Amino acid sequence: MAIGSLKSVFDEIKGASGLFIAISGGIGSGKSAAADIVRAAGYDVLHSDAIATDLIAQHGEIRREIAEALGEEVLNADGTLNKAVVAGLVFGPDAAHLARLRTLNGVVHPYVVQEIAERLQQLYEAGKRCVFNETAIVFEAGLEALYDYVMVIDAPEDLRVRRLLASRSMSEADIRARMATQMSSEEKRRRADFVIDNSHGIEELRNALGKLLPILPFLPVKRGESDEEE
Repeated sequence: MAIGSLKSVFDEIKGASGLFIAISGGIGSGKSAAADIVRAAGYDVLHSDAIATDLIAQHGEIRREIAEALGEEVLNADGTLNKAVVAGLVFGPDAAHLARLRTLNGVVHPYVVQEIAERLQQLYEAGKRCVFNETAIVFEAGLEALYDYVMVIDAPEDLRVRRLLASRSMSEADIRARMATQMSSEEKRRRADFVIDNSHGIEELRNALGKLLPILPFLPVKRGESDEEE
């Protein structure tokens, strides 16, 4: 399934009254912390990375497609995915890394979006009004049309690097290589419906979200508007 056709998997739920809101932001911005706060407030949050990890682990055909796209070296002897090898192939400073990352996303995203659509339908049928999706690359993957609103969590790049150095086993070079594969903060902020600044710690983040969350369920459904206008 091509990236351009991913929106079609949402056609059957386009008319649903529930909202679908992305929680996004660059690596180290604090989108996972924001998602935890949203979840603690009683909302359902679908986590794209976790869904992708589960799907890849459970389905050999996805791993086979990844191997066909990137090379057999991405598979361990037992057929599981070698995440370190994949990371080395797709995260880096040159165009070849970026091309391989796009290829990987082109394989995995259709499966993830299909799974999210099915879970979203179930949540709407259960009476949920507002569902969130924590996802890193809404705009980079051209998936913003799947959402009613996109919330971007942001912080200065140097602060994001310091956070990641303290919390992950990554070098600064690795961190900046991953940042280079993502859209700039300025562009994310420009395209977002809501921007939450996460420069001042978890309590400030919680306070900001505490002001926004009560409003969201009362906003109109926007998903599918562009299609209807065309």
